[in-house]
Amino acid sequence: MTACVNKKSKRVAAVVTASLVGALSIGAPAVALAANGTSIDMLALTAQESFAKASLVTAKDDQGRALAVPSDGVVSVEQGGWMVPAKVKPLNGDPVEINTTDATIEYFKGFNNTTDKIDTVNAGNFPVGNYTVRVTYKKSGSAYEGASVCYNFKVVKSANLADAFLFDNATGANDVKDTTFTYNTKAQEPAVALGDTILVKDVDYTISFGSSTVQDAGTYTATITGKGKYAGQKKVVKFSIAKLDLSKAAISIADVAKADGTAAPVVTAIVADGVALDTTVNTALQISVDSYSTDANGNQTIGECSATVSCSSDAANLVCETPQTVKFNIVDEVLGDDAFTYGGTAFSTALNIDLSDGQKFKPSKIAVKDGSVALPSSQYTVSYTDAQGNPVEESALQKAGVYFVKVRVNASATGYAYGSGTHSLKVVVKSGEITDDDIVFSYDGVVGSSFTKIYDGKDFLDQLDITVSTIEGKLVEGEDYTVKVVSGGKETDKVVDAAKGGKTYTITLDIPGYNDEISESDRQCTVTVSPLKLDNLYVAGGDLDSYTFDNDSTDKVSMVTVWYLGYTGSELTPSFDFGYYTNSKGEVVKYDANAAADLTWNALPAGSATVTGYKFTADGAASQKEVDSIKGKGTYLPKFVFENANFNVTDSETDNFITVSDKNVGFADVKPGQWYSDSVFKAKQLGYIKGVQDSNIFAPESNITRADALVIISRMSGFDTVASEDWLNDNIQYLTRYNDVNPSAYYAKAVAWATKVGVVHGSNGSFRPDDLITREEFAAMLQKYATVLGKDVSVDADEVLAGFADGSEVSDWAKTAVAWAAESKVMGNGGSLDPTDPITRAMVATMAVNYQPEGINQDFIG
Repeated sequence: MTACVNKKSKRVAAVVTASLVGALSIGAPAVALAANGTSIDMLALTAQESFAKASLVTAKDDQGRALAVPSDGVVSVEQGGWMVPAKVKPLNGDPVEINTTDATIEYFKGFNNTTDKIDTVNAGNFPVGNYTVRVTYKKSGSAYEGASVCYNFKVVKSANLADAFLFDNATGANDVKDTTFTYNTKAQEPAVALGDTILVKDVDYTISFGSSTVQDAGTYTATITGKGKYAGQKKVVKFSIAKLDLSKAAISIADVAKADGTAAPVVTAIVADGVALDTTVNTALQISVDSYSTDANGNQTIGECSATVSCSSDAANLVCETPQTVKFNIVDEVLGDDAFTYGGTAFSTALNIDLSDGQKFKPSKIAVKDGSVALPSSQYTVSYTDAQGNPVEESALQKAGVYFVKVRVNASATGYAYGSGTHSLKVVVKSGEITDDDIVFSYDGVVGSSFTKIYDGKDFLDQLDITVSTIEGKLVEGEDYTVKVVSGGKETDKVVDAAKGGKTYTITLDIPGYNDEISESDRQCTVTVSPLKLDNLYVAGGDLDSYTFDNDSTDKVSMVTVWYLGYTGSELTPSFDFGYYTNSKGEVVKYDANAAADLTWNALPAGSATVTGYKFTADGAASQKEVDSIKGKGTYLPKFVFENANFNVTDSETDNFITVSDKNVGFADVKPGQWYSDSVFKAKQLGYIKGVQDSNIFAPESNITRADALVIISRMSGFDTVASEDWLNDNIQYLTRYNDVNPSAYYAKAVAWATKVGVVHGSNGSFRPDDLITREEFAAMLQKYATVLGKDVSVDADEVLAGFADGSEVSDWAKTAVAWAAESKVMGNGGSLDPTDPITRAMVATMAVNYQPEGINQDFIG
């Protein structure tokens, strides 16, 4: 009926009703009911509440055709349409007609859902699956004005026999994959399936075979005539019955009674793969006794015999490329069906056992008798199989299921006094009753039998909760029942992939011992996996690298991401992935550089998309042109064809460009993907570093001098860009203390500034500007810079350095500085300090960005 709340099960509803009736019958006051936590509202309903609990009286499809409203209120409409409520009945009120003038009708994906709205109502937005419709009454002046009610409905595949096929269901296994038929001496009537659904004879269809009796091997024509929702449809199907292959079949021959005279024993019957064959009926069957026991006079006597089983080459229903030799016995007396009983009842009557009642299969109740003479258990063999004929142990019958107990007299153990064929007892083991209410499928907290999901790469079976209960408790999957999944007529062990328009899987529970009394439809649920819609597709990874930086010179933050390749002058053949971005909730979103830290990149499986070319905009050009490859400087927009049914891609071009440049990548010799690439690029964007002699070469792996390192720190402070041309002349005294710094050197101003503010002091009248600087020396410079900025640089040096394997290698004078840098995540992030190693230009850039990632200090120092 109504949706937007979960329906209670029949069982729970019955319990609540019974509790209420009981309470009322003993005169319990309303207050007492509320106090006992029954949550029963005893107040009168408002009009709004009455409408919110309205039942659905009538419904139509989008074409105005009436739809059946079942008892549970969940209307089904065939694919290509949707359900439109036509009349509702508010609780305790009169029916209300629903139309678009007096009501707003909205649609949402999924049962009991009012968040995932379908904005555009058309057939394309209603694939097979579950939906919610919300009716909001808006008629002015009505007591129901503004009230809403929701209903669930489902869109199902159109009823069409065009894809119907036949399968062999002679054993009742309901295996739609068994589409081969084999001669079994009986008239056969194939069952009919449509996809994963088994149709019901005389409800969904009738079937005829002309004037032929479908029994012998050969080719037949079946005419399937639709009934019910398939009425007016017809399909003709050809199928074949194969010959029974005696060379591959499991064959047994029953023992025979000893006859007088010297003639060989007469054998006219066999059982092949459970099919009883007799030479009087199957005249092509050939049974030749090869050996038998005789006495001294050549007379037939009791003992073991053998026979060869084959058939004539022109047999109509049998085939045998290689004859089989089969053992049997000559005995004094052959025991028949009535000699085999369980608890006094003949094997011809199936045995039903309910474990919940303390019942148990007991082999001791098996009896084999010749009149009043009972054979001891040592004189007959007992074996067990499951419903499919697979051998099992006797202990298996202590679990629910269908089994067969097979008993045959061991002739040699009786001294050949007795013999028999194999006699079977069908045993149906249960563990309490199971009804359709005891089988519950639940997905994402919603109970149902039909589910929809959007492809997420995860197995739906891991997300589906299945509960099967008896009075004894819950059954255990894999032990008490198994789960079978079929899609498109093929069995699978996962429910993952989608398909265009949605891929439907049928999940069926095989509950041994209960399959006959619980209809297959009550043991099933379906799930339709729809493709994930991708409105935005991007390229990343592989040979591409990306940098995100603030592209606004004002206080406003405007982050920009560049996916780039370094310009080489030659044609580039980069590798990259296609993919999309999701937010912290797992939702597919458009890429936003300002929120890049909160986005997750999801690469599509290889082969999902194939590049067909690029839209190229050359540097300085005003228009695009189509190109097949990447070479010149500019931006390239990849074009592609998409080939993955799990995704619904709405475009044929990516939403990001590939930039080929000798500038945006940072430097020509800084390749994408290097550990320092991001830091070098950011350091350049922030103005901390420049190329060697103002070129596009950075030499990232080269060592750096003390002077150059100090220049970088001066740029970080903002001094480099703010100090006037006369600053050095006014502060020349800070250079004259050094005997090795030329006032005209490019680094002279930086050295003077650093000396003035206290970043460096020199030693013994020298600065050693051209000496290579070590990692610990640069850490000391950064620590002094932080001190000048007024930062707290205190640290427990011994404790911090103890956390590094090479912490003891730090020079005594540098311990505090290195420990501060390590604790501040300026260095040592790779697990080692390497304090006395010369530092490279890339390392300096990285440490600079690690300490001051926000950009040039705006407070001029010095």
